[in-house]
Amino acid sequence: MRMLGRVLPGLTRLARLIVCFEALIIVACGPYDSPMCTPTVPDDRGGIERPLNGSGNDPVLVGGTWNLLAIDGAPLIDNTAITLEFRAQELIGSTGCNYYGGGPDSGAYSTSNGRFSMDMLAVTVQLCLEPNGIMDQEERYLAAFRLITAYQVTDVELKLLDREGNVRLVYVRNVR
Repeated sequence: MRMLGRVLPGLTRLARLIVCFEALIIVACGPYDSPMCTPTVPDDRGGIERPLNGSGNDPVLVGGTWNLLAIDGAPLIDNTAITLEFRAQELIGSTGCNYYGGGPDSGAYSTSNGRFSMDMLAVTVQLCLEPNGIMDQEERYLAAFRLITAYQVTDVELKLLDREGNVRLVYVRNVR
């Protein structure tokens, strides 16, 4: 009986925590099976939103590697490279120090009529000391990348734009 007296308050706190967590999920998303919990992008025709699942992506983007030329108009540090590769349902890349995207819960994206949406983006955590400024460059790149909502693409050049239409990142297709 003494043991139950010690365990019961802990279980009560745990039960309250679970109830609060479930309430938080319901407030944030609605019921568990609600479409509000599924990331979506607007339909091309202005109709019902469709799930952000990487289907129907622009085939011009997919395949090959895009090499970054500029971040907010500034060229990269000498002897560095930042890459981006669009796969059918996810994107991956290198910041020159760390890698991003490419996991089951990271890098999912959707494109439609020049619009770009991205789900979560995981980045490896590695410190690079050389060349000087590479970590600052990585930080500027990832900050700009997370703001992307649109793109313009030709066979050889890709421009990623923010919500205001500013070109944040410019890439060139790697020709093999």
